This record gives sequence, C-alpha cells and structure tokens, in this order.
Amino acid sequence: MNGAPRHSIEVWDNDGIVNTQSMLWPKGENVLVPGDHMDIVGQYKLRKAERGGGRKYRAYDLLKSESGFSERIFKEVWKEIFAFCMGRMRLD
Repeated sequence: MNGAPRHSIEVWDNDGIVNTQSMLWPKGENVLVPGDHMDIVGQYKLRKAERGGGRKYRAYDLLKSESGFSERIFKEVWKEIFAFCMGRMRLD
C-alpha cells in the first residue's frame, strides 16, 4: 500500500472530524491512506439498497471528502488489519 500523501499536510487540514496531523502514525512505517473517518468503515460511495428492504441506499459517501478512497484501498487496508490481528504482517 502506498501511504504517501498527495500533498503536504498543513495544520488546518482535517476530515471534518479530527485534524489530519493528529491521525498520523507517530513513528515507523507510514500507514497513511487517503480517506476520511467514514471511508474506512465502507461509507465512501453511494450504493443502492436491495428492493423491498425499506431503504433507498445501503451506503453513502457521508463526509464527501473527495479523498480518492476506493474499493481497492478499502480491501487492502482491511486485509492488513485482519492480518495484524492474526499476528502476521500480510495475508497475501
């Protein structure tokens, strides 16, 4: 995963919830991915719900940060999280 930011991070940058600099890993490997607080839990794209369920949509781009977060990044991040929880570095 390439975690390099697309531009330098300024003190005023935020995702609408927390300032970006407070979300940086303090040392070691760069784990930064483009995304906001809701992107990482799957709320990065408008997705229609199945018919008959009482909902029009099942997911939204809640914070509309236009971060560039994608399905590929979502899967890659969660694979690494699960691998870490299992005590391994990767699930490749």
